[in-house]
Amino acid sequence: NPNTMQKALALLESEGILYTKGTAGRFVTPDGNVIENARKSFRKETVRNIINEASAHGITPAELLYYIKEELNDDQ
Repeated sequence: NPNTMQKALALLESEGILYTKGTAGRFVTPDGNVIENARKSFRKETVRNIINEASAHGITPAELLYYIKEELNDDQ
């Protein structure tokens, strides 16, 4: 949906990840700190969502760590 796309681009621009250069278009910021902060924020939000979902299903933090380690070992 074009509206959804425009909203997403506007959000990325408001967060400083993208910038507009006249009529040339939108570009990703060359500022490494902005990119690293966005990655850190994404990681934190992702982990928080996993913790909340596990908790909602009665999985304790210790169990969650165990299951994560188990899955990581299975992937090797």
